[in-house]
Amino acid sequence: MTLRRLGVVILVSAAVACRETPPEAASIPAVADPTAIAIAPSAWPTTMTWDRIPIDLSHLNHRPAGIHGRLRADGEELVFADGTPARMWGANLTGNALFSADDATISAQADRLAALGFNLVRIHHHDSGWVSPNVFARDAADTDTLDPVALERIDSWIAALTARGIYIWLDLHVGRELRPGDQLEGWDELARQRGELKGFNYVDRAIEGKMDGFARAWLEHENVHTQRRLADDPAIVAVVVTNENDLCWHFGSAFAPDKDNPYFTAKFEGLARVFAERTGLSIDQLRQTWAPGPAKVLLADIEAGFFRRSFAHIRATGYAGLLVGTNYWGGGLNCVASLTTGDLIDAHGYADVGLLRADPRVSPTFLAAVAAAQVAGMPFSLSEWNMPAPATERFAVAPMVAAMASLQGWDAALLYAYMQERWGEARAPSPWSSLDDPAILALAPAAAVAYREGHIARARTTYRIDLTPEALFHHHVDASSALALRTLAEQSRIVLALPDAPELDWDRVRDLPDASTVGDLDRDYLGPDARSVRSDTAEIERRFAEGIFVIDTPRSQLAAGEIGGKEVGLGDFVLVVGTSAAAIGVTSLDGQPLTSSRRILLSAVARSAPGASRQAPMRAEPVRAELRLRSQHGVLRITPQGADTDAIETRRANDGWHRFSLPQAATHWFVIEPGVASP
Repeated sequence: MTLRRLGVVILVSAAVACRETPPEAASIPAVADPTAIAIAPSAWPTTMTWDRIPIDLSHLNHRPAGIHGRLRADGEELVFADGTPARMWGANLTGNALFSADDATISAQADRLAALGFNLVRIHHHDSGWVSPNVFARDAADTDTLDPVALERIDSWIAALTARGIYIWLDLHVGRELRPGDQLEGWDELARQRGELKGFNYVDRAIEGKMDGFARAWLEHENVHTQRRLADDPAIVAVVVTNENDLCWHFGSAFAPDKDNPYFTAKFEGLARVFAERTGLSIDQLRQTWAPGPAKVLLADIEAGFFRRSFAHIRATGYAGLLVGTNYWGGGLNCVASLTTGDLIDAHGYADVGLLRADPRVSPTFLAAVAAAQVAGMPFSLSEWNMPAPATERFAVAPMVAAMASLQGWDAALLYAYMQERWGEARAPSPWSSLDDPAILALAPAAAVAYREGHIARARTTYRIDLTPEALFHHHVDASSALALRTLAEQSRIVLALPDAPELDWDRVRDLPDASTVGDLDRDYLGPDARSVRSDTAEIERRFAEGIFVIDTPRSQLAAGEIGGKEVGLGDFVLVVGTSAAAIGVTSLDGQPLTSSRRILLSAVARSAPGASRQAPMRAEPVRAELRLRSQHGVLRITPQGADTDAIETRRANDGWHRFSLPQAATHWFVIEPGVASP
């Protein structure tokens, strides 16, 4: 996550049911104008607080994390040392939230995270300059001196989370701001970037040494609560060298003549000349870092060399978990090449307003954009996903991520972020602190169960994207430029078959022989008259002409989007919703099909927004709906969770369906179980 995204303030999202439709609701702007709502109507209830959650999915977790040994890559899958398969549903814990929590808050939030269904937490922005305190000693002239108090707070988080079965992902470098006391050459050029080292680290061994020093100091640090070095802790499953830091697309232009970085440009020129001599490529072309062509091959080589040296330093500490260089967060697929030097391909993706109505023939969704980066034979993760406010359809993103991750066979997906602010302070709602945002979290538990328990099938067909070295490095190829990629991504699994470029001595062919080949990147796999895109499993469909997304499997069924005033029929669940835009789903909690399940989670959410004070907590729009659920049980009892509202019971009709109104309660969650008269 970059600092550029931190200033967004949430204005509107989505939420759930309460007592009756408030009179103000008639004046709420149409769904088509998601930016119009700034303040929730006073009659919308508060449905979620930051310190409690009325459901508990913690039984899904391995306790303690690490009990099955080290997590490792086995081809394209993640498995633990004892052979237990891994599927990670996670969240980011970042910035000031890391250091401002007392022991009681850490313990309570670790419980809450486990209860919500998370089994992975990414520690992030621990080193960024806008975070105070951070891991660096505040009074030191350099960034080599670490703050033991700050480290102890992270230790406390790690100990509490792992005790609840939540694994840990560590980013070594995110936003470190070097200081004059670091005594680095080229300081004037670094100072203009506030000491930010991104891009420069790839060409300067002194900066690289600073990064290696921090990695060694942190990983060899002994957690004061577990008495275990971080490097030795099997609960720490992944380590990333540097966050959102690449030369291929974002920072390679730092060496262009007009950027006035003569010291670092000279370093880059030295590497370029050596590469030119070895490969016979033109030095003039290698300088054109902004253009597809030979320069992209050089940039991949520089990145890969840096990653391989960094990995060696990290392995020297004894750390034996997964290693990742950096993330795919935009740019052509050539940016993926150097990431294959690690154990896992990781990506970041953020949804835009209009997600549900996006026509794949015109533009990719954020999920299609990252899907193209999955490399044949390697595990894949999405360590950042979100839809920044004020997008109305935010409530659909968690189930969409779970569905796409299941369809594509991804190994991990993490919300950005669970909490980033200081604990206990009055704060404006933020898209980077989702812990009490109904729009994001209301469907997250259902998504966690569906993804982690395998309710949604992997695609039946896998398509292989074959790219020659010429196509990969000399052309800009991604989901925005390739019609085939964006029209296939929501239908079938796609993997990138990387070539072996003759100029590179570290890459290799990564192929999947049994997959179908995408021969023409301009081919439309959807068809000119299509109004929806459906998975080849027939379990997932996005009806983009209507702005509706559905999941329809034996154990999970959901409809989300502009479902107001329409009857949406799924296999065993039918909705007639009175609220203009909402998401409602049923999820089996006992592993049985919905028709025979004895414990079902019913989740409902519509829009949410801050109240008149523009402070947390958010208020949630009531959801009105008439529902039908097919069940073999004669009587069903529907109990609101965390709300002072009585349960209701419904009897099965002769056709096998139960008919009931969504209970009007200030909650997003209801448990459906057989009633007392049911067999």
